Amino acid sequence: DDPNFVLEAGKIIRNRYVRRGPYILEFTFFNPSEEDQTLENSLVAGVASENRTFGGDEASDIEIENSITFDTSVEDLENNMGDYVYEENAQFKTYTFEHDPLSKTEIKVDVDSNTIRWIIIENYNLD
Repeated sequence: DDPNFVLEAGKIIRNRYVRRGPYILEFTFFNPSEEDQTLENSLVAGVASENRTFGGDEASDIEIENSITFDTSVEDLENNMGDYVYEENAQFKTYTFEHDPLSKTEIKVDVDSNTIRWIIIENYNLD
């Protein structure tokens, strides 16, 4: 992605992808300042990784709180991450763990395979 891209003051931009070899991460940037600034100087407010294993891509080795990885079972996820909000649609079972009003971890589990497909971390705290 272009680090010189200018993000307007107070704005958020999602779905910025960075590839390194077979790995892909999705970033969300936030500009909390009162002036426009480049992505390079903006806050990384979110990181997402997909358990993507097709077309030459590989799942990242992301590991979060309590050693949660793409290999973690749903039972271990429920037991190790604490309280969560659960939602389900035709594709995903989504577990949202709110850490405070400005930060959360979201785990999306494939309905058919019951494996973790997405790990999404967001934090809009400025400190």
